[in-house]
Amino acid sequence: MKQKKDNDFIYHERIPDVKNLEPVTKVAIAKPTPVPTKLSAKFKDLFEDLVPISVQQALSAYDVRKTELVNSEIAKLRESTQILNGCLASLNLPAALEDVKGVGIPQSLVEKSNSVRINGGVKKLETMIKELPELLKRNEEIINESERMLNEEQTSDEQLQAQFKEKWNRTKSSSLTQVFRVNITKYREIIKNATSADKMIREKFETHKRAIYLLSEGQEAMQSILPVGSNSSVNFANSTAADKLKHLMEEVEILKNERDVIETELKCATTDMKSKFLNALSEEGSIHEANLSTESLDQSYGHLQAQIRDSQAKQEKLLSNIQVVNAEFCREKSGTGQRGALFRGLAAGYDV
Repeated sequence: MKQKKDNDFIYHERIPDVKNLEPVTKVAIAKPTPVPTKLSAKFKDLFEDLVPISVQQALSAYDVRKTELVNSEIAKLRESTQILNGCLASLNLPAALEDVKGVGIPQSLVEKSNSVRINGGVKKLETMIKELPELLKRNEEIINESERMLNEEQTSDEQLQAQFKEKWNRTKSSSLTQVFRVNITKYREIIKNATSADKMIREKFETHKRAIYLLSEGQEAMQSILPVGSNSSVNFANSTAADKLKHLMEEVEILKNERDVIETELKCATTDMKSKFLNALSEEGSIHEANLSTESLDQSYGHLQAQIRDSQAKQEKLLSNIQVVNAEFCREKSGTGQRGALFRGLAAGYDV
């Protein structure tokens, strides 16, 4: 060795015996630190939302139940409000209360006209109605393509299962895609209902097209065709019927505002079903999705459903009172035949 040769000829240092040397001790080069659960502030675990397939299927089934319930309750609210608006329009309310002198446009109709114009008016409606067939066709194409892809994947899975037999131990495609097929059936039914709704919309639009046109044109257009009524015989300062109607109209607005709140709560209500399904799977070994979903939906939406029933009952009583008081008001008021008919038509056009 070069080092030994150099020492023998140059340094002449004594080389100690290895047995007499002190053992080399460990030295901490770096201080160990625990590995953090999150490596950065923006860290997201890619597997935190991963759940067993039975839980995923239960969650999908729950979402379908929830969507159907929410849509059904919202439809009840909107249908009730539509009936309410239709009844008020047939009675020319609240415009009849505002048409005191038989001249000018009632403020409620001015506000309706402004709303129609801000949202694009009759031209925007015509454009949207013309687009309905193309949108329907596109939605049908999406559903058909989705179903074709599912069928193609299932056929491939069945062929591989027949080829490899017991070696092919993957979950069957029919089980994995069950929720997707349920959704396809649901959306086909929605499209079927939408087709009928499209036809109804076209018919209503054609029926009330003139009124919508006048609302789109604004106050001057409505004023130009509005007949001047004779001076009302009602003394609004002393009219008990008018006062009662005004109070009832205020109750109508309160009822509509309450329904807006209920609809918002229906859309925003949430429940952590993943934890419930995971607990059920770990404790019982299986998930009774229907029972758990029904129980949870009752807890989350039961009180809102009760409010909707109360709102509908309140509307029936309110409409009954309005019809009685309006009959008394009409007996007191005269000279509103043509004007009242036009106001009713404009209000009906707005409700479309």
